[in-house]
Amino acid sequence: ASSREKKLRRSVVISLGRLGVGSARHRALLFKLLADSLNIKCQIRKGVSASGTDDLAVAFVQMAGKEYIVDLVTNPGALLAASGFTTQHDRFKR
Repeated sequence: ASSREKKLRRSVVISLGRLGVGSARHRALLFKLLADSLNIKCQIRKGVSASGTDDLAVAFVQMAGKEYIVDLVTNPGALLAASGFTTQHDRFKR
């Protein structure tokens, strides 16, 4: 899938949302790296208390004094209210 995207876009740059591989944890780590390079406040949290499951890592960002979860799997780039995440965690599994 990645080589096809590179050919289609005539670039080695692939949008995070277009990746067909990698777990939520891998995507969260990549997003954290990118956010840090852009000085966006971002935390990665994992475990039952943060995501409702031990198998998941989630990227949290702060914007305008509120905390959001960045959807990196189902609808990449969408921001979800952090307060409702534990009831929505199944959306992030892949």
